[in-house]
Amino acid sequence: MNRNILLTRVFRCPVTAAMWVCLVLMTPPPVAADSAVKIAAVLPLTGKAQAYGKPALKGVRLGIKEVNAGGGVLGRPIALDILDNKSTPIYAKKAAKTAIAHGVSGVIGSIWSTHSLAMAPSFQKAHIPVISPGSTAPEVTRIGDYVFRICYTDDFQGLALARFARNQLHIERAAILVNISETYSQKLADRFDQAFRELGGSVVSVGRYKGSAADFRSILDPLLAMSPGVVFIPGYTQESGLIIRQASGLGIHTVFIGGDAWEKTISDVAGPGIVGSMFSTFWHPEVPNTVSRRFVARYHAEYGKGAISPYAALAYDAVRLMADAMRRAGTTDGPAVRKALAATNGFPATTGRITFDGNGDPQGADITILKYTNDSWQFLATINNSQSGK
Repeated sequence: MNRNILLTRVFRCPVTAAMWVCLVLMTPPPVAADSAVKIAAVLPLTGKAQAYGKPALKGVRLGIKEVNAGGGVLGRPIALDILDNKSTPIYAKKAAKTAIAHGVSGVIGSIWSTHSLAMAPSFQKAHIPVISPGSTAPEVTRIGDYVFRICYTDDFQGLALARFARNQLHIERAAILVNISETYSQKLADRFDQAFRELGGSVVSVGRYKGSAADFRSILDPLLAMSPGVVFIPGYTQESGLIIRQASGLGIHTVFIGGDAWEKTISDVAGPGIVGSMFSTFWHPEVPNTVSRRFVARYHAEYGKGAISPYAALAYDAVRLMADAMRRAGTTDGPAVRKALAATNGFPATTGRITFDGNGDPQGADITILKYTNDSWQFLATINNSQSGK
């Protein structure tokens, strides 16, 4: 039938015409390809930091899926721009320039502080808000007011661990082994050292090693005569595991404590000497938190049963917070979103309720302590701000 004849017949009947108009009004307009809100994930997906970046990307994807299922941001879906910083500051800076050229409205990343420090100035200059899931160096958010983080800082972590060692473990004598090749390790060691002494403890030795080292006997031998109640190793998984293995071989049997850079796989490197060791992390599936439980259920539904990295939880929170700020701002315009992020108060995250301070750091992030016992890492305790004295 001729289309013009059909339309003429339709509109001759008032009821049919009204139904036609309603049908047209109820049909949503097609979504333009460029209507999506572009968010970049700048993460280490190759190189030595990929063990942190790949889980974070899963959290980003899950967060975006959840946001889009709930209507997106201001009626627009989020489109993800994935950029690999290849575990180096140089490529992190290049990735930042690429994200800016792609016209993103927000950025999730990076994990290691050295990567965030390299790329954050570019986003600050371009007035694009960026939220780091896992960069703990205090200097990261000091770059500018467009830079935020979901995780706690090294200052907070070092203080909390010192208090935990003194007040919960009742340790009086501590030794510290620090990687002088990594700013992260040095900063965390310095804060722990200062806080432990202020709490009346004694730091009997500070051993220093380079990140490329494989033999640690020179800094371990002195500990045999000192008998520290705890040895704090704020290094990364591989090096820290080797230190514990060699220490055990030398007959040094004490409590080893690490920071958030330790992974559960450290037990494979350290061997039997890891028993009784503890480390701090951002999150654990057993954290008694409603948002956390919901995240665990959705993660398992999406990716199957298995271990969940805390970086997945943090990145998931970062996406949700970015979307929440855009909704509160009523726009994806950078300055307005930045203002909304800065005003965040009590945002429900997997790690607790987050309120940003004047530096863009969370006041409500908790620290989780895991302990190696019965051949696995077990959830031991959660340290909140009041317990750490901050």
